[in-house]
Formats: sequence, C-alpha cells, structure tokens
Amino acid sequence: MKPLTKIEYEKLWNDNFAKNTTEIIPIYCEYLKREIQLQDYLDLFIGKITHLRSNGIIKLNGCDVNIGPHPFEKEIITAGKRKIKYILIAEAPPTGSTYFYDVTHLGKTPYFKATCKAFGIVLTNPLTEVQKTNALIALANKGVVLLDLFPFAIPFSTSFRRKLMANGIAKEFWDGTTYSIQTLNSQQDF
Repeated sequence: MKPLTKIEYEKLWNDNFAKNTTEIIPIYCEYLKREIQLQDYLDLFIGKITHLRSNGIIKLNGCDVNIGPHPFEKEIITAGKRKIKYILIAEAPPTGSTYFYDVTHLGKTPYFKATCKAFGIVLTNPLTEVQKTNALIALANKGVVLLDLFPFAIPFSTSFRRKLMANGIAKEFWDGTTYSIQTLNSQQDF
C-alpha cells in the first residue's frame, strides 16, 4: 500500500474534515508511522519485508520515521505468506501511540483484546511487547486484518469523532450484530 503524500493528506483533511471541526490536522509524520506499522503487519501476508530500515529509521515522503526493527522479520523469513480471510473495519486510529499494530503499545487496547478473544487468542495481563507481537502473528495466521476507515488520528472523546461516526459506519463491527467481532467470538468455526 502506498501512503498518502503530505499534499494528499492535507487536501483530504481540508476538503472533508476541517469544515466539521475546530481540531487541527493530525501530524502527518505520525500518520506515516502508523502506515508503516500497518504495512509491517501486511508484510506477514505478502511474505517479504517492504520497508527497509537504516538504524530503525525509514525515510518516507519527507519524514524520518523512527520505527525501530521490523517486528515480524523472523516470522516472515521462516513462515512466508499468509492469506487474508477476514477484514475487520474500524473507524480511525485514536490519538497518541495507541495504534492496533504498534507492538510497543501495551496500554488500554479494547479493539485488540476483543479481536484476539474472538479468534481464540489468549492474552495475559499485563500485556508484553513479545506477547502482542505473537498475538498479531497469530491473528495473521488466522487471516485477520484490521483496517481504519479514516487516516487521521482522532481522539475518542471528541464530539468530532462522534459526528464522523453518527451513522454508525463501523457500528456493525463492534455491536454484536451479524457481522461483528462479538458474533465471531460466539462462533466455533474459525
């Protein structure tokens, strides 16, 4: 996947989001960091590493993104490709470092925990970086990918996020109806 350029990112915000909020545009380089984390996860399905790092830094679209080593490198080398079976749709990443595919984020992660539970992946408390990495690999082995509808990090507690989600765009995924993670959790045929 090719991330938005800074011009595309700003145009998307200005044309579709800025008029609905007093929030300022989220930082572009943080968006790129999340895109690289998602791509690192998608590398598990591709079967090869798509972003080369120099001392943990990737130069991309004018940003030096300090991302560290590829969290799935050994798994990609030993296991190769996987097939995508389930695409789960979320709203947008929250602000801060609470991104689903950030293996260093170990705090409150209800979407991650719900997804693991639905696919029979047991997590212990407290969550560790190794455990989160292994859980993401286990999700990939089951063919699970989570994608956000919006590229912008939007705080959960803002009226802007509630406005964006007013029609329940991602509601079907989380609320226990036919296609939700709750329903998947109750099925036994994974």
